[in-house]
Order: sequence, then structure tokens, then C-alpha cells
Amino acid sequence: MIPVNTGELNQDGTGSIQGVHWSLMVVEPRTKVIRLYDPRHDTPSAYMEIVADFLRYQWQQEGLDGGEVWQQEYMTSNQIPRQTDTSSCGIFLCGIADCLSGNMAVNSFGQRDIDEIRQAMERLLRHVYLSGEGVNVE
Repeated sequence: MIPVNTGELNQDGTGSIQGVHWSLMVVEPRTKVIRLYDPRHDTPSAYMEIVADFLRYQWQQEGLDGGEVWQQEYMTSNQIPRQTDTSSCGIFLCGIADCLSGNMAVNSFGQRDIDEIRQAMERLLRHVYLSGEGVNVE
């Protein structure tokens, strides 16, 4: 799973980012498929080609056969939930990743569920980090 941010750095010298949007790319090496899950459906498919180029290069460097062709699938609006606001793309990304990792239907939630998902994520993070069970990076 690769989070994709399509924002562009402003050229005003402030380091701020304009047009920030998150989507999720999933690479399946066994089947050589790259899928792009974008709840707003406006992430350019060229991002998949960039990842495909990288994967072809990596397979070649490793001496692996069959890495030259990667199927690219842009998931459509009837396959994934549709984001209708301008600020919840990160929550959608987390929700989609959660569904995929839990083998659940990706379109099992929608915009109407975002506040509830956001609150559940907050509770989870508070529990993990306040209980001292946070991620150990050693």
C-alpha cells in the first residue's frame, strides 16, 4: 500500500503545498497489478505509470523474470466510496486501507460515515499511545 499525495509545492518560497489530496495505490506483486483507489476520482493515472516504471526497474535489478508488464487499474466510483467534501480524503484513505487489509468490501462505507470513522480513529490512537502500547521502532 502506497499513500499518494497529489499536492504541488507553491513557488512562493513559503514551502506551503497547494491542492493537497490523498489517494491510495496498492501493488500486488504476485499478480503484477497496480490499483489506484481515489475517493474523489481526480488523481492522474500517470502516478500508476511512475510506480510501474519503478517496479520494472527493481525487477530488472533483482534479475527477476516477467516484471516488464504491470496491469494498471483505476478503481471506479461504483467500486469504492465517493468523497463529496474537500477535507476527508485522508480518512477515506485510512478507511480503504483498513477494508483492504481486513478483507472487507471497500465500498462498505461512505461520506456519511466519515465523522464516525474519524472519531473511532481518534479513540484508537488515544488508546494505543496513552496506554504506552505505542509503536516500538527499535
